[in-house]
Amino acid sequence: MSRKNLYAIIVVVIVLAVFVLLFLWSGQKPSDQYQPEQEPLDQYQKYSDRLKEAILKASQARYLYGGLPDIDAPYREEDLYGTGQLVPVKGLDNPDAVPFLIDVLQNGPTWSDERLTTGVYPHMTRCLAALCLGATRDSRALGPLIEALRTVDPNEKREYVSSYAATGLGLLGDPGAVDVLIDALQDKRVKLACANALGRIGDMKAVKPLIEAFNPKTPMLNSGLHLAVLKITRMKLKYRWLDGYKKVAIEEFPKLGIVKSVGHFSTLWCYWWEVEPEFTEQRFEKYYREWKRVVEEKPQAHSAHSYRQNKMLQAGIPALPFLVEKVKNGDVALITTISELTNRELKKTATQEQCLEWWNKNKRKWLIPFEETLTNPASETQSGNETPG
Repeated sequence: MSRKNLYAIIVVVIVLAVFVLLFLWSGQKPSDQYQPEQEPLDQYQKYSDRLKEAILKASQARYLYGGLPDIDAPYREEDLYGTGQLVPVKGLDNPDAVPFLIDVLQNGPTWSDERLTTGVYPHMTRCLAALCLGATRDSRALGPLIEALRTVDPNEKREYVSSYAATGLGLLGDPGAVDVLIDALQDKRVKLACANALGRIGDMKAVKPLIEAFNPKTPMLNSGLHLAVLKITRMKLKYRWLDGYKKVAIEEFPKLGIVKSVGHFSTLWCYWWEVEPEFTEQRFEKYYREWKRVVEEKPQAHSAHSYRQNKMLQAGIPALPFLVEKVKNGDVALITTISELTNRELKKTATQEQCLEWWNKNKRKWLIPFEETLTNPASETQSGNETPG
């Protein structure tokens, strides 16, 4: 075989190989392009079906707004207090569902089922989408939820999308929502939901606005505001109901005397704001002395130590500066108490140096701002005071 023929054969083989490779590549290309386009559509349909199933289940309840649990099992959200009816749906509380949920929140569902396109159903679906968005804890949900909170829907009847948007912001837990929620406390339609959300987020700067939002004429709303302040401050307070629950005595503040129950929450917190620096220090020092005495007298009685240490927790977040000062002076056993109050933000196993370093970096977050007096005078809410006896 001549060299010329050999070259010709080699060229033919190379050309054939190129054609085969091109054929194989062209056969794979449509599939490669199809998958990423089709997968989001399938996922969108899955989320839509899930949401539709949840709404249909709600329609079968005795009361339409009586509850909307997960269609498989109840959604375990113990801190979702006072929000009313709907709860997030499991399966729609993950970041992958965020684009779908934003679309539903802003535009409503795109279902062809007539049962779900009339009446309150589209409205309920947007409410549920707001909750699920918050449950994803994805930062992309912040803007749409704030927009929904600020939007008034003229077609709303019983449930407000804005109220559920506030609850969604609480579930989201993003500090960027705090100022918006504080501003919205002025709107009675969403006041309770905003208070609950602020309580869940736990930002100290919300304490003063929450106290200012108390109104003796709205005791039911005051109860929700009270819970929010308690949740942020982590304080333990004791009440003694008198005269058939018409009056109440607050054990921690005997100087208040007996207060009419209608306004006792606003009276309590306005008074606390006024006396807090002295009150918290005295209360904390009392518990601290008890703990110190037991530690010195019974060094091996760890359960007794823990009991007294837990009593210091009753002073709540306002006691953090005093706890840190004790750690600075050598009582490193109190680091576990600081860890408990800060939801383990400071590890229980932290050293003295690590604790003090953490406090220097984060104390602004944990200090309640008392530099300003309340714009809602305490005298306005204490008109029901009486002398004990």
